[in-house]
Amino acid sequence: MAELVVLTGPLAAGRNTVADRLTALLTAAGRTVVVADLTFDSAEPSADRIATAIAERLGAG
Repeated sequence: MAELVVLTGPLAAGRNTVADRLTALLTAAGRTVVVADLTFDSAEPSADRIATAIAERLGAG
């Protein structure tokens, strides 16, 4: 079963560090991991914009 983990937070909050560590832990456990770093031009993008951006990054858009 596929799972989606979303890391959010302000600039310089350590999201990339957390994503790197989580990736290492999950791949060591035999899981497949995809990391997509998304940047939006508005403070709170809509759920549709987020879903579209993720799909495009994963090649499904």
